Amino acid sequence: MRNFLIFFSIVIAIYGTANYYVVRKVSHALSDYPVWKYALAFAIVAMASSYVIGRFLENYYHNAIVTTLIWIGALWMAALLYAFLFAALFDLFRILHHFFGIFPKLILDNWAKAKLYSFLISAIIVVFTLMVGFINNLNTKIVELNLTIPKRQSHLDKLKIVMASDIHLGTTITHQKIERLIELINNQKPDVILFAGDILDEDPNFVEYNGMGEPFLKLKAKYGAWGINGNHEYIGGIDNAEKFIKSIGIHLLKDSVAVIDNAFVLIGRDDASKSRFAKSNRLELNELIKQTNPNLPTIFLDHQPFKLDETAQYAIDLQLSGHTHHGQLFPFNFITELVYEKSWGYLRKGNTHFYVSSGFGVWGPPVRTVNRSEIVVINLKFQ
Repeated sequence: MRNFLIFFSIVIAIYGTANYYVVRKVSHALSDYPVWKYALAFAIVAMASSYVIGRFLENYYHNAIVTTLIWIGALWMAALLYAFLFAALFDLFRILHHFFGIFPKLILDNWAKAKLYSFLISAIIVVFTLMVGFINNLNTKIVELNLTIPKRQSHLDKLKIVMASDIHLGTTITHQKIERLIELINNQKPDVILFAGDILDEDPNFVEYNGMGEPFLKLKAKYGAWGINGNHEYIGGIDNAEKFIKSIGIHLLKDSVAVIDNAFVLIGRDDASKSRFAKSNRLELNELIKQTNPNLPTIFLDHQPFKLDETAQYAIDLQLSGHTHHGQLFPFNFITELVYEKSWGYLRKGNTHFYVSSGFGVWGPPVRTVNRSEIVVINLKFQ
């Protein structure tokens, strides 16, 4: 609890500072227009507060007002990022001008107008970016991979997998988007459906209250739907999360192994955040490998794509992961590329194939500016 409070305090401090910085810059840009200056400052404070207020109220109420507050706040988070970047960019120009005199006479002679036009142009770009990012999130693409792995003693010649990660069922995903997910998956006529963690965003109360899990009962696959926990299942409360996931027809692999139709093996590893939230460690990979049948093709689900070299040491044919969202919002994709060996997409190491999905849902803002929402179709050929 103490660590959570420290983390929460740091996040609020950073968020508050960023909002203050943007308010100050807006006030400077509109200094000759006091009515607009104060109106926009008030609007920014209201939008910045709405997410925190909505998340708090969500614990007690499930209604349109709470949902609206969260949506406004979530969209503002994305807007804040780009407003902050523009403000910082203009401050950088001012510093460069101080030392090198880079501004032309036209700008210096019309400084008030220059500030106003800079603000207006920045605001238009920010709004346009949010619109494109919102559309990217709504328009799910299908990524298709054709892979060949050793048949060993499997009686199958091929296997069609549909994988989705990071659904983030919660306030900022709509019923229409969930129905679209189920439709896209079923249209592929998969042999097996795999969910690579973060099926839920937080506590499932809101999701259950609004019947958002019911569409999952329509999923159709010969070998069923299987999934693992992500970090958000632990953040929202692992017991309730697991109960909910099982209730919507998903077989949960929790540091466990399943042999499917004596044709292939599924390994589902518990999330790395287990040690922080459940005060116990997940099994080491070598312990899970001991439970597998080495004579069958092996598919490994691990939410966070760390230690890929370790996976490649074992007879694991395919690892599927998510978690990264590939940053979701520019320029965070550069950070995820530094943190993870593979932030998004396909990789092969030794005899092991890897795919890290950018995810179907979003965390926080329902906006994507570096990729689109995706599901992954993997056509496995055994030979």
